[in-house]
Amino acid sequence: MKLQKQSSRKKGDPNYDKYAKWVLVVPQDKINQLGWVEGIELKEEVKGDSLMIRTVSKGELKEKQEVVLYDD
Repeated sequence: MKLQKQSSRKKGDPNYDKYAKWVLVVPQDKINQLGWVEGIELKEEVKGDSLMIRTVSKGELKEKQEVVLYDD
């Protein structure tokens, strides 16, 4: 597994860090073992010095979809 930094700016640009994103490169065999497919919703949680990543449950997806962003 590998952690990579990606940015939409060139390294010398003063906004390089502002537009940077971190990407975890996970081997295909681990993705297959987890049964994950491209586009699934994932949730992250920091526990001590570890990052826990799991799939979002159907109940959590339903709650997320029911959030009202404006009044009727």
